[in-house]
Amino acid sequence: MTANDRLSILYCSDNKQVAIELKDFLTEKGIQVASLSEQELDDEATFLSNIDPTRPTIILYSDNFFKSKKCMNDGLLLLQELRASLDFLPIVIDGVNTKSDGSLVTVPTEFKRVSNVIHYMNHWQDQYLELRKQKRTVPSAEEESFDKHLDIIKRISGEIGEFLRLLRDSNYAEYNELQPNNFEGLVRRLGLPNSPKTGDIETHSSSNILNETPTKTDSEIADTPNINESDQKIVSISDVLDEDSKPKDKSELNETNLIEETHVSDADDFNEPTLQEPSIEHKIDDENINEIHKIEEETSRPLATSNFDLNAILNNEAELNPIEETIHIIPSKINEDEPEQEEIIEESTQEINIEVPNEPILSTKVKEETIGKNEGEETDIQITEKADQAKNLIASGLVKEGAAIYVDILEQQPDNLTIRYKYAEVLAKRLHNYAGATKELSTILNENDQHADSYHLLADIAQTHKDFILAKNYYEKTLTIDPKYPKVHYKIGRILSSQFPDQKGLAAKYFKQQIKLNPRHVDSHYQYAVLLNEHLGKYSKAISHFKKTLKLNPLHPFAAYDLALLYHKLYEPSKAAHYYQKAVKNNPELKTPQNEAVFLKPNMNELSRMTPLEAFEKGLHFDETKPQLNHLTETAPSSTTEYPKNEITVFITGATSGIGLATARLFAEKGYRLILTGRREDRLDEIQEELEDKYNTETNILNFDVRDQDTVFDVIQGLDKEWENIDILINNAGLAKGFAPIHEGDLEHWETMIDTNLKGLLYITRAIAPKMVKRKKGHIINLCSTAGIEVYPNGNVYCATKFGVDALTKSMRLDLYKYGIQVSQVSPAHVEETEFALVRFDGDQKRSKIYNDFNPLTSSDVADAIYYIATRPKHVQIRDIVLSGQQQATSTDVHRSGRIYDGIKDE
Repeated sequence: MTANDRLSILYCSDNKQVAIELKDFLTEKGIQVASLSEQELDDEATFLSNIDPTRPTIILYSDNFFKSKKCMNDGLLLLQELRASLDFLPIVIDGVNTKSDGSLVTVPTEFKRVSNVIHYMNHWQDQYLELRKQKRTVPSAEEESFDKHLDIIKRISGEIGEFLRLLRDSNYAEYNELQPNNFEGLVRRLGLPNSPKTGDIETHSSSNILNETPTKTDSEIADTPNINESDQKIVSISDVLDEDSKPKDKSELNETNLIEETHVSDADDFNEPTLQEPSIEHKIDDENINEIHKIEEETSRPLATSNFDLNAILNNEAELNPIEETIHIIPSKINEDEPEQEEIIEESTQEINIEVPNEPILSTKVKEETIGKNEGEETDIQITEKADQAKNLIASGLVKEGAAIYVDILEQQPDNLTIRYKYAEVLAKRLHNYAGATKELSTILNENDQHADSYHLLADIAQTHKDFILAKNYYEKTLTIDPKYPKVHYKIGRILSSQFPDQKGLAAKYFKQQIKLNPRHVDSHYQYAVLLNEHLGKYSKAISHFKKTLKLNPLHPFAAYDLALLYHKLYEPSKAAHYYQKAVKNNPELKTPQNEAVFLKPNMNELSRMTPLEAFEKGLHFDETKPQLNHLTETAPSSTTEYPKNEITVFITGATSGIGLATARLFAEKGYRLILTGRREDRLDEIQEELEDKYNTETNILNFDVRDQDTVFDVIQGLDKEWENIDILINNAGLAKGFAPIHEGDLEHWETMIDTNLKGLLYITRAIAPKMVKRKKGHIINLCSTAGIEVYPNGNVYCATKFGVDALTKSMRLDLYKYGIQVSQVSPAHVEETEFALVRFDGDQKRSKIYNDFNPLTSSDVADAIYYIATRPKHVQIRDIVLSGQQQATSTDVHRSGRIYDGIKDE
């Protein structure tokens, strides 16, 4: 750099004095200095838009800079761009604070330790949450500018952790270290005239930080051995065991495990048992050290492949000692019939120590039997026996001895991935040697990059180290290999709900999927209900899942209280009082004078008979009866409609539109439990939410194509016990494709109609009917058509399939009546409010408008007929209902005299 070069200094206006001091020094050296503070920027401008990255740049980073919106706007992008330049020098300076008397106090700028990073993350998280609260009261004229401001804060909140990590890894200088030698290091670094030979700037990078001695209290970044070694040799037993790590007994093991090896019950899922109240966003606390990233940004992080990169496994976050945490769980009774689930990671009050110990401590017996005596190859039977011996030793608490046997086996069979994985599990779950476990897992994945268990264990390790983004990525990789891997949807949901404030909706979808896979998973129901209530505003659905939580675990410590709060919000005081009393029984700590006054106050009965407006006018508004929960005063309905409930389960195919959807809505309104199938998953999700929100119905959705024989049987045979007994089967799925004479027909159209209308009906019936026969009860209702009674020109194959449905219905009845099973069908003519015509004409909107000049049936009309058939007395069987609109006499005789019945209500 020459003396005439122009240099830029960027700084926060609060640190102007330091900027002036530095500028004066450089000016004396003949450097042209352009200084710029955030106050000099235009409203829409940022530092990034006002610098030339090709010119030398100094940024004075301080506590004030890190907390300034103008300074930090595009701060991450600026740092990323300047780091690529050789003429960039970040200098860390102390911040300043103004006291109430006007005097200044120095504020150290610290970002090396976890607690320092959390401090700034919480600062921006608080800013964001506060602005979100204010958004409700912003005048419409100011909404646009407010939203821009909110978006900036949101972005900074999501980037601050990555920004500080990147800065920490940069070659920054400490201003306090430059001053004593009169900036001699700065002179040399900038290549100024008369630069001394000594006095280089003392720069700081991740390597400096990682070599500092960690302290237990601040959870400083620990010195971690380099695990990115090319040598994939087996870690020997001497590398992983020492006397100090040897557990004294089983109880000690249980107390110190970070990743539990044994399965845990759903009671252990309550790893965050703090009392949660609706509509309150919790900021990141000292236990959550990973920055909040946008989900779309996470995908840029590389996942492990066959070219396995160990640096991606335990990055700087993975080297952090987890902050001490004590978990208090109120004992809860779990249904003993519930199958055991795979464990989730729990935090420990012990420090993580992933340093490799030097000397093994083995019992003499195990040494002689397993290590010193086998010089030749052992048989598979001997290997199996040794593996069983290792497993038994570990189960009995002799973990090191069991690990030694695994090592011995691997020395003889290095390609035995099953044993290698078991060894990795022991290293991670019992010995807390995460570096060793990671190395073993990398070896497995280099051999088999589709090893779901290895990705899952890597995710567990990353979560233990609180690297939530990496954990999420590995869990997602696990699901790409095995979409039904136990509890992984739940684990991703927990990460999203606790670490990513803007991904509550996505978290809810993961909990929902976990519930589909295991409807008895208690905490998935509970977490899903919390999100539905607090963040998605779906109160009826939240109530349903809170109740399911209590059904599965009647002593759940919080679900009853959440229900009390929710019913309080919905102005149903008697229900609120009922669940509050239940909550107090489960968790006596909830019994407080404030809660007693709110839930058991005498005027609640009076309030229950009033509308919210009447209650407010009489001074009985809820924010007066419950001042400590002011956030519950937002607008809510005065009551909820009670719909009938029964235990009858109805299975409806093709439920995403038309007759199937109308039928689902009608049965939901009447209180039936529903299993709905369809090819369009997004439609199924929307319909499930609609029915549960509106009717509080129990709904199970199954996304598959009835034409897929294997999937049909796999899905139906895999139904949980709660859903396997189907009382009413409605074979509704069907379609028409094409409208051409037989000699011009499209063969693909024919195949589609035959596969859907006939084979699909057969597959579904064959999969469900056997259980009806076994129970000697059930009702099958097939959707036929007048096209199955009379043919019409150009209808050839479609008519043939519906004639087939008619024949099948009659044949089924003959086969099944002796088992007490009813078989019926509904045969409608033209029906609107469906996609029938649109599908027949391949999406041609113009050709599909065939109902403009007459009134056909509606999908609701057909649903009424189906419901009528299904609800007759047991001794009555409706064999067939044929129906059409009044203006239609046959398939081809339609009086197109206009839509004369539009707007006419039945008397």
